[in-house]
Amino acid sequence: MNRKQRMEYGSKARVFLVDDHPVVPERLALLLQHQPDLTVCGEATDTSQALERLARAKPDVVIVDISLPGRDGIELLREVRRRYPGVSVVIFSVHDLPTYADRALQAGADGYVCKTDRTANVLVAIRRALAGGTYISPGLAMDLAVHLARKSGKGESAGIDSLSDRERDVFFRIGQGHGTAEIATALSLSKKTIESYRESIKAKLRLRNGRQLHQEAFRWAHEKPVEIAAKIARSGKPK
Repeated sequence: MNRKQRMEYGSKARVFLVDDHPVVPERLALLLQHQPDLTVCGEATDTSQALERLARAKPDVVIVDISLPGRDGIELLREVRRRYPGVSVVIFSVHDLPTYADRALQAGADGYVCKTDRTANVLVAIRRALAGGTYISPGLAMDLAVHLARKSGKGESAGIDSLSDRERDVFFRIGQGHGTAEIATALSLSKKTIESYRESIKAKLRLRNGRQLHQEAFRWAHEKPVEIAAKIARSGKPK
């Protein structure tokens, strides 16, 4: 029975969870089991495992974290789009920068929910995706709008936007003070691979040495100029 048939006969929509932190799928599964219209049909902790299990699980919606070991969530999103074009994908991520949401939407995501949001927002995103819509976390929506407006006005930047999703992830972790070995462990990659990403990032951002790389990464990870601008715009609004 396909998604349309399930909706017509009142069957529960099937949700597949992909996250490498056990507490996240446990929390979402607990939330979903109390919903009259939704049910969990499977789980995975990385992209390879997810692709192995999706064919059997036959989900209507896949909830994906970006920071997965090995191939990241954006790569999984693209692969799901290629193999199962009728399946909706909602990103559920700790990354609250508009550039991440922008890349996810460009890759075909039907929603982007920040893990700092209320968990109930995931339900809103799932149901909106099932209805053919798109959901963005309220706290991120204005930041994303500012980001897209700037990008459309200036054209695609030769800076951060030139980085791949994995390079962006490595760059963000460098900015948070993580060393090569720590990043390699977190992403289940070799130190040599992380060093290659560092060199690629330096070349794309025209940074001469490791010191400049760390300075630029720290500035980007902590200052978040687009986010600051959006918060200033919101500050005059009544709560």
